[in-house]
Amino acid sequence: MATATKQLEAIQQEISERFNQSSSITVSALEGDPPEKYEVTYHISGAYRDESGKIQQKDSHSITISIPFGFPHFPPSCKPTSDIFHPDFDPAAICIGDFWEKDRSISDLIIHIGQMISGSIFSTSNAFNEEALTWYKNNRSQLPFDSTDLTVATSTTDADIPDSPITQEEDEDITLLLDDIEDDAALDDITLESIPGEPESSPTGFRLADESETDSSELSMDTLDESFLDSDFDFLDDEKKEEPKTGDLVPPGQDLNTLSAPANNGFDPDRYKLMAKQKRFYELDSELASLSGDQVFDERDHLAQQAASALKEAREAYDSGTEFEHQGNPGKALEAFQRVEGIVSDYPGLDEDIERTAQAKELLGDWADAPSDINEGFTASTEEPLDEELPPPEPDDSVKKPDSRTFFEQTARQTSRLIPFALGIVAVLVISTAGIYYYLSTSQLKQAETKFAECQSVLEQNRFSEAERQCEVALDLAKQVQVFKGGARDGLIEQIKKVLSSELLVQGLAGNILLDGKYLPKDIAKTIRAFKHFKITGDDHFAKQDWQQAAANYSQALTIAAQKEGVEEQLIFDVTETMKTAEFNVLLRAGTEFIDRKKWVLATQELDKALELVKQLNIENKAELIDTISKKLAEISLATSKEQGDLEFAEGNWQKALTHYKEALASVRRSYKPGDPTLEELKQLIVKAELYDTVNNGKEAFTRSEWDEAISSYEQAIVLLESNQDILKQTNTEENRKKLARVMLQASVIRDKQSAARHLKEKQYLTAIEKLQSILSTISDSDFRDELEFKAVIKDTKTEIKNTETDMLLADKIAYLEENFKKLFTQHYTASSPESLTEPAVEFDKRVGDKLIFKLVCIEVGRGRPLRLVMKYIHDLKDGSWRFYSGND
Repeated sequence: MATATKQLEAIQQEISERFNQSSSITVSALEGDPPEKYEVTYHISGAYRDESGKIQQKDSHSITISIPFGFPHFPPSCKPTSDIFHPDFDPAAICIGDFWEKDRSISDLIIHIGQMISGSIFSTSNAFNEEALTWYKNNRSQLPFDSTDLTVATSTTDADIPDSPITQEEDEDITLLLDDIEDDAALDDITLESIPGEPESSPTGFRLADESETDSSELSMDTLDESFLDSDFDFLDDEKKEEPKTGDLVPPGQDLNTLSAPANNGFDPDRYKLMAKQKRFYELDSELASLSGDQVFDERDHLAQQAASALKEAREAYDSGTEFEHQGNPGKALEAFQRVEGIVSDYPGLDEDIERTAQAKELLGDWADAPSDINEGFTASTEEPLDEELPPPEPDDSVKKPDSRTFFEQTARQTSRLIPFALGIVAVLVISTAGIYYYLSTSQLKQAETKFAECQSVLEQNRFSEAERQCEVALDLAKQVQVFKGGARDGLIEQIKKVLSSELLVQGLAGNILLDGKYLPKDIAKTIRAFKHFKITGDDHFAKQDWQQAAANYSQALTIAAQKEGVEEQLIFDVTETMKTAEFNVLLRAGTEFIDRKKWVLATQELDKALELVKQLNIENKAELIDTISKKLAEISLATSKEQGDLEFAEGNWQKALTHYKEALASVRRSYKPGDPTLEELKQLIVKAELYDTVNNGKEAFTRSEWDEAISSYEQAIVLLESNQDILKQTNTEENRKKLARVMLQASVIRDKQSAARHLKEKQYLTAIEKLQSILSTISDSDFRDELEFKAVIKDTKTEIKNTETDMLLADKIAYLEENFKKLFTQHYTASSPESLTEPAVEFDKRVGDKLIFKLVCIEVGRGRPLRLVMKYIHDLKDGSWRFYSGND
């Protein structure tokens, strides 16, 4: 199977896997088996121009993509098949700029063009369609037209492109290369509205992974161990860096920041919006405050204001709840704390406050809600007699009746019965109140102790600002403890104040860190800590002869030292020398492995680097290593020329490939043996390199609109095809020649059309007509005059000639009217003087048969308010006369 066929099959498989399940993109094969040309339909919103010339939007757009011979060195040819209004779209081609220069796949290109259609991507200069560029710049608020994510979450198999894309069967179809040229130069619907310029590339984050937290029980503040990684600051630029795992090779010299690359530079706007929606304003306020000045997004200020407002309202409600709790009203305190929860769901310590006040309310029952009502009820009850009066006894005449009680005696008797009951109620109230205050004091003390423990925990993690905040909260809570737990409170307050005034916290708040028994500014401490971390890791890999990873770790250490000051010069020097040794061993090992695999060019590249590097090392066996490497280089030098040519060919460097192939050919001829196929293979490769280079020059000239140079290159390509038919072993040379001739004709037509457009823009009508006539003559003299494409060009060109003649006629008449404006105006407006007529303008109004009607407009001044005067003049094309137009002609 030919290499080209393998590539096309791989591309077909890639497209199938990527877009079979897509609802936004449909890809259909058009030509070939496997396909060489595809039609892509996008089911997304994009712009087009309707018949009236108005810019509208529609939800279906289609293009074709042709895969040329020499792919991927030659980019695919892309052409719209539906009307698409876009700065980078021309009826004949789509400008993909430098997109293809970055090892893209056909699938990536399909998605890229979709993003162009949606308005997400467009060039801001050298556009194919200047009118579209102006419209896009003036209507940026409408862009993009569609925000659909065109990427498909399916596995994509990379195209299986062989190491050497040059080897081909005898009947390999070189016309695929020419199809690419032809598609680029297609002339369908070429207009004079815009002159394509040189394509411009369309505009195209990284995220750092957080390190896992270290158990605080293993922390040692004096040595600044792994807890340092989770502190208020990180190794560099306040971003956390992930240590590369063993086995993950990082190239030497790679910046530490590139070890991982999450989006949005370490922050997630959507997550902040979710936190606001969940009313987690305490956490949101803290995270927004930690963002750097360059970490911005659209709603950052709004979210910050929203969080600040919510926290302020929550603090006021919390203070109110605390006040109610101190007044012995847990019911209202609970309501206030619940109101805080509705405002800020993650308010610190709120769950404990709610639980405490809810228990207090349950303990007091109805008394917790209205203590004043209880007292009033008690007072009222004392006004009613507790016992009913006994009925008077039957009179006994034999017994002497006692004297009757007075009102005051009866009242005193009743009051004496109520005293024990009232004393009991008072005792219960006193005991309950004391219990409540004891419970509150215990809870507040427990909460203060919890906050103090949190303060100590975050202090051990070097989160000094948070530690200070937690300690201050703990201190406030401890001071609120009243009546009970006084001894424990005072002891706790003393401990908290001791931590707040400790050297560790004070130095930390001042930006200093304890490292090796000394307090250093945190930037310097970060640098030293990070440097030592990667140095130690590198030393470990070096001892295991894991040279690649050791060099990567040393490089990371040196990168850190270069970005920040603080690391001792001797340490930097030692690491630098050790890294060179590791890099030398990497190169030597790689060169030896490439020799074993007979990859001569790659072996030479690695050994050359190793030779240069070993000369810089200060090691005992330096001379022996230099001699060994030199011998290896000498042994493989003879076998490298062809492989170097293959590598340059694969990279599209045709001239360099040609030089290497000729060197290899000379070497083969010196030791040629009859029947050796290498000679014929090299001859074919030389012709192909020359042909590819010539065609590529023509394509580049075509892209730069340098039409004469493009035509010259294509003529040279025809000569190469015809004179080397036997070497190339092609059976379709005549077909290829015709295709090149056709492209040359297209280049000629485009050149003359663009030239005519420039002359029309400068109102050089006669010159423009000459260029258009030249197009008609060139096509008529060619073998392609009967093709539909060129018939359409002839038709459009004739229409342009007619329109240009009309424009020239109108320009002549307008010039006459402008020259005689005041004279003609004052003839018919005798009341106006020439000096009073300002801002004269002449416009073509309409044509009626052989008569042209023009409108003359000016502003008359000098007689009060300025007046706008309008007069129409008519010109008869038959007799060339001019006259005033009254509207009755």
